[in-house]
Amino acid sequence: MDRKLRNRIFLFLLLAVVLVIALIRLSGRKPAPKISAVTPVRENLFSSILSNGKVEPISPYTMRAELDTFVEKVYASEGQQVKKGRLLMELDVKDAAAQLAETRAQLLQAQDDLRVARAGGKPHKRSASACKRTTTRWCT
Repeated sequence: MDRKLRNRIFLFLLLAVVLVIALIRLSGRKPAPKISAVTPVRENLFSSILSNGKVEPISPYTMRAELDTFVEKVYASEGQQVKKGRLLMELDVKDAAAQLAETRAQLLQAQDDLRVARAGGKPHKRSASACKRTTTRWCT
């Protein structure tokens, strides 16, 4: 009986293997492709594309000076590649420097006026108002 049991187990295993092989073939799976391997070598890579056409930026950018002035010297030409932070041109700042000096003078005057106002007014006006408050006649 032991031999019958062994034959049955062998028959079931053989049937299971045949069934698995049949299912794999029927499922349409192809055998895994062969992959060839190459040992890596360090080299310089060069990538370039040759084509005809026009290159345009995604979003155009127009540069404008913050001051109305003239350009003294230009350091880059149209179409030249430049890096961020590089000086492109020099502007004439004589008018702007004069305007800055005038504005600083106005600021100093305004600060002085504020200081005088906080102190109670100009000295000669303070004495005149104090004289009006007194009852003596000797105020000038």
